[in-house]
Amino acid sequence: MKYQPGRKVDPDLLTGHVVCAVCEQSVNVKKSSPRGIPVYHYACSNASRGKANQAAGRFKCPNNRYHNMERLEQKCWAALVHHLTDPDLLAQLFEEHAEAPPNHTDEIKQKEDQLVGLYGLLTEPGRVTSAVKRKIEAVEDELALLQQAPPPSPTPNVDLVRFAEQLKPHLASTGKHARRELMTALRVRFFINREGLERLEITVPRA
Repeated sequence: MKYQPGRKVDPDLLTGHVVCAVCEQSVNVKKSSPRGIPVYHYACSNASRGKANQAAGRFKCPNNRYHNMERLEQKCWAALVHHLTDPDLLAQLFEEHAEAPPNHTDEIKQKEDQLVGLYGLLTEPGRVTSAVKRKIEAVEDELALLQQAPPPSPTPNVDLVRFAEQLKPHLASTGKHARRELMTALRVRFFINREGLERLEITVPRA
């Protein structure tokens, strides 16, 4: 494949999804042209401004390694595929993002205290009790709703081993556009240190 100076053959995969593991600043694509042939790397944007940061007295990130674009993309995608096709990791992902039942403890205590005060008003001489009773009924209804036990979160009835096996060939055949869409949907972030990929994070949006 013939390179065209100043242009990438394909759009990069990781921009917007890769950050520095040291300073958590963005990692961007950098271009060099040894012997006139464009070569692309990923590098920490903070470290790339090292001299300017140092001159201005700002933090100079030591993560100044340039990572070959193609190799880093392959490693990051392979790591994501591993996470998405490992049944144990998938199970953890389901558990981590299961919706927790709401906690109304503070609101229940406030309603109970409010009722105590309202009950006390009924004993005051000359108090118009009809309005107080209506207020008590309203607060009691609100309290009953808060005290109702929330339904348990449904547990996905999925054969994760079978699901992972079916997912593998699909992920292997996807192009860059589909891969970026998947990473955006899962809010994937790759953390890069001097040695390469340190870890990745997946944040599944709640429905």
